[in-house]
Amino acid sequence: MIILYSLIAIVILVFLVGMLFRKKIYQEVDRLEGWKNEILNRPVPEEISRVKRLHMSGETEQKFELWRNDWDEIVGTILPDIEEELFNIEESANKYRFKRAKGIVTHIDQRLASIEEQLKVMLDDVQHFVESEEKNRTEIGAIRTKFQELEKELLRKRGSYGLTVEALDQSLLEIEEGLSEFDKATKEGNYLNARTILGDIQKKLETSSIQMEQIPTLLVQLQATLPVECKNLRLGISEMEQSGYYLKSLNFENRIQNIEKELEAYLTQLKELELDGIEDGLTKISEQIEQMYLTLEEEVDAKKAVLEKLPEQKDRLMELDTKLQDLMAETSHVQLSYRITDEELKMQEKIRKKLQETTKQLQVIVDVSENEKQTFTSIQEMMEKWVEAIDQIKEEMKKAKENLDTLREDEWKAKETVTELRQILIDNKRIIRKSNIPGLPLIVLEKLKQGEEILTKTTNQLEQVPLEMGRVNALIKDAVEIIHDNEKVITETIEQADLAEKLIQYGNRYRSKSENVYQALTEAEQLFRSYHYEEAIELTIQTIRPFDQKIEERFMKEEVHAS
Repeated sequence: MIILYSLIAIVILVFLVGMLFRKKIYQEVDRLEGWKNEILNRPVPEEISRVKRLHMSGETEQKFELWRNDWDEIVGTILPDIEEELFNIEESANKYRFKRAKGIVTHIDQRLASIEEQLKVMLDDVQHFVESEEKNRTEIGAIRTKFQELEKELLRKRGSYGLTVEALDQSLLEIEEGLSEFDKATKEGNYLNARTILGDIQKKLETSSIQMEQIPTLLVQLQATLPVECKNLRLGISEMEQSGYYLKSLNFENRIQNIEKELEAYLTQLKELELDGIEDGLTKISEQIEQMYLTLEEEVDAKKAVLEKLPEQKDRLMELDTKLQDLMAETSHVQLSYRITDEELKMQEKIRKKLQETTKQLQVIVDVSENEKQTFTSIQEMMEKWVEAIDQIKEEMKKAKENLDTLREDEWKAKETVTELRQILIDNKRIIRKSNIPGLPLIVLEKLKQGEEILTKTTNQLEQVPLEMGRVNALIKDAVEIIHDNEKVITETIEQADLAEKLIQYGNRYRSKSENVYQALTEAEQLFRSYHYEEAIELTIQTIRPFDQKIEERFMKEEVHAS
């Protein structure tokens, strides 16, 4: 029983699967049927019929027949075959021959896709063919007008085109022949070929138009402007050479000959209507000629500058030579009183040799400018370098003169400083006298003596011949340090003496306190009278402090206030 139910279930399952497969195949048949009918109902004949409005001969007639036959084959043979194959698919599906049915579906799919591609190419060709005819019809009028304008232009200005006339005639003749070929192709219905011919004609017209616009200007430059400029340049060079300019080294003639060869080459190129590069080449030639004119102008300016400046520079050289002689004479005179360093003397000798060398260089400049053996621009460069050398010599002489003046200035300053220091010594002695102190400690006397001695030594050094300012300056430095130190020591000594006297006078009120106090104050007085003021101060404070704890504070404040 179970086996029976299983068999029934299997049969039902197989039936259901078969139904599902048949449904899918029927759907594919419907899709392919719709695709076929859509192709069949397309307005392909109307598109092909657009060609019939054209001149039906030659290529047009051939194309029309080809496209119509292709469409007739699709409608009359291929699509009916596909219809029959669709019936075969349904029949195979009904018989559960699903594999065969799927194979036919795939085959029909491929055939319909092939038809689609064929129709696309066909309709594109039709469109291109019709558009070519329309564009040809639209553009030919403007092209004929442009051609006629060029013909009239060449006829009216024939003389302006010179040696290019024959080549231009040939170019226009080729265009005219092309127009004839275009008309023939159009008349024969060969619109695609006519389209190609028209494109070539248009390019040739554009080229001829550009050439005819440029050629007159180029001819004027090649046959008139630039040759005349070369001729004038030669004349100018010749006149300058006759006027005393040396120009051979500038190689003008070779450069002009090269330009003339280039002009001939460009004329040959222009005659063949090969205009590429000519305009740029002529621009470069114009720049070369302009540069040569600029060089000549620079030569004229250089000659003027050289001839104007030569007398001035000769006078300047003589002036420097005179100043150098004065400097060396002054140096000899200063050496009688001063010691001049070897470096300074060597520097002056170096200046003398440089001046001799620049004198020779100036003579060379004079010779080459008078003998016409060199361009004036190069002579001007030589003179500029010579002027730089002279300026340097002038600066070095100025520095040497300043060094001599510095020696005398240092002497004056040194003497002035000695006078000032001597006055300080006098002032110090006057202060000591006015202070009424008993005397000065030995160390202070020694410092004062040292100050006197250093000033005397400095004064003696200033009187030496030759004068060594290095030694003088060293002594001045020591003297300033010693005398200013003396000034400070004297002030401190007077202040100490005054303080010691006040402390001893104050301490006398405690003298009767004890024998020790009496003796200590007596000793302090002896120290004061023997000029040991600092020791007297210390001993007095030490003696009084037991009776007056604020003795130091009181007297130190008074001392500070007094100061």
